[in-house]
Amino acid sequence: MANHKPYTEREKVLDQRLSDGVGYTCKQLMVYCNAKAEERGYKPIKSKTTLLSDLYNIENSYCVSIAKESRGREIYYKYADPDFSIYNNALSSAEVQQLQAAIDIIERFEGLPNFICMDDLKRRFSISMHSDNHQSVVGFSQNEYVEGQDWFDSLFNAITNKRTLKLEYQPFTKDESSIEIVHPYYLKQYNNRWFLLGYNNDMRDGVISQYGLDRIKAIEPSGYVSLLSYQGV
Repeated sequence: MANHKPYTEREKVLDQRLSDGVGYTCKQLMVYCNAKAEERGYKPIKSKTTLLSDLYNIENSYCVSIAKESRGREIYYKYADPDFSIYNNALSSAEVQQLQAAIDIIERFEGLPNFICMDDLKRRFSISMHSDNHQSVVGFSQNEYVEGQDWFDSLFNAITNKRTLKLEYQPFTKDESSIEIVHPYYLKQYNNRWFLLGYNNDMRDGVISQYGLDRIKAIEPSGYVSLLSYQGV
């Protein structure tokens, strides 16, 4: 997964400048961001596009409006709400510690793949903590990679959103893969393997089929309406 640390540091700098009510040009904001990047040993940003992308991400990630004020030929940026800051934090220090411990446990819990959204959650949460000095107090052994768990996020989302999938699947007993329309129902780990339970579109007699994630070759949306929608599952 992508390294969010350089962006996180820029986000902190931008939040500080955007919230002080002064207003800064892109060039000025880049100078502040690159000063912090140099301090941290990160590569500086050289493109105005990168800076504007950062501002766009802040607006969308935190549902805040960034005002653009023209002064002569320059455009100055600041938060439209002078009281807003990413660092506004209503949690007590004890609550922050408890939430961080929960994230540490979820991240390393045995058998649970790393959700894509977890990196973003940890990044945003670390920003709201006002500190880079978090110390983990619970240790777990690192899980070995389980073949096929790259499909976990797509399957999880399909189940929760009741979406039917087109699977390219190759069982151990066959030399070639085949295309199957599957209505995903449940994910389960057994004997260090992940399995998808679901209804095969060609078997509508209530029989639940089982698919090893390590035997899935490709996943695509099928366009079929999920049977689970009718069953109220």
